Amino acid sequence: MSTVAARVLTAVITTVVVVAATYPLWKREPAPGPVVLRDNTTASERLLAERARSPHPNPPLWETIELADALPLYGAPDEERLADPFTGFVYRPNHARRVILADHPEGAFAKRTNSLGLSQDDELAATRDFLVLVGGDSHADGLCDNRDTFGARVRDGLRARAPELSIDVANAAEAGYAFHQYLGLLHKFADLRPDVYVVAFYTGNDVLGAVKLRHYFARTMPPAHTLEYFKEIRRAQKLSTGSVANALNQLLYFRLYPNELEPALANCLELCAEIERLCAERGIELLYVAIPTCLEASGVSDAAFAELRRDLALDDTAWNHFELVTDRLVGGLRARGRDVIDLREHFRSPRRDYYWTDLHIDVEGQALIAELLLPKLEAALAKRRK
Repeated sequence: MSTVAARVLTAVITTVVVVAATYPLWKREPAPGPVVLRDNTTASERLLAERARSPHPNPPLWETIELADALPLYGAPDEERLADPFTGFVYRPNHARRVILADHPEGAFAKRTNSLGLSQDDELAATRDFLVLVGGDSHADGLCDNRDTFGARVRDGLRARAPELSIDVANAAEAGYAFHQYLGLLHKFADLRPDVYVVAFYTGNDVLGAVKLRHYFARTMPPAHTLEYFKEIRRAQKLSTGSVANALNQLLYFRLYPNELEPALANCLELCAEIERLCAERGIELLYVAIPTCLEASGVSDAAFAELRRDLALDDTAWNHFELVTDRLVGGLRARGRDVIDLREHFRSPRRDYYWTDLHIDVEGQALIAELLLPKLEAALAKRRK
């Protein structure tokens, strides 16, 4: 393949992967024309390379992000997001959109943010007796109406059990967030003085999502994306864009760049340890929810996945990546005595019944998480009232 051809192929696939890793590829209405895909990979790598020229002698685990760096890192600001020093990007406040999703019973759903940019219709009460802060990615943000998210469901459940109290849930989850953002949210919303922090992490792409900021803060350079990586992504995308965005991108990245996996996992657990330290310092109860991936929900046949595995030489160990990653994260947290709801232990029917075909949890998955969280939150509320 010629150099020019290779560059063109890389540019095309980079655009698709960057957007897929940041957003679900939803169609939006109303829209003046086709969705514009923005490729910020070159800018991101240029920024990381520039910072790597001055390595940090004692790299911070986390610190605020320069607002000017949000554009090359995440393409923010844009029509839906603003640059943010704590998370890199955040939804614009009071932003409404309608999202078409074929799996949804109504074929679409409405999303909006409140004046704080939280994924909920209502504003937080000026004074509160009990507040739950929710951190997470697009799963906790919800591919559903705001009222159907697990955050809204537990809020309604708590209010029904204690109607005399002012109870709120602040859903700060957002598509594209990962472990650095989960720590950043705790700093950003410190003034809200939450009583409980729920961190809902997704093991299908959150570990990959931590790679960029790990290198950003350490002032090091991740391995350059090779043509082989982009060719494998393109091959996988022929089966399902959702499967690539929400699962296979992470699997293929760490299969091709295996030296990145252990540092990324360690970094995720270190970020959680800092979340735990801050919560203990501030008297905040901390709950984790581990959301696994579910490739079988994609609608891709077993035969098609088997062909993909043959084409890309994905053995059983490589294909079992997501279970291994989930085991490592859940096991690491539980070894420190942390309360982790591992959804794998609670599915009552085939896992695919709780997911849309793009691999996000559906309204049944949201309801299950709320059901599992509610008694834990009731117990936390009872302790606060003593």
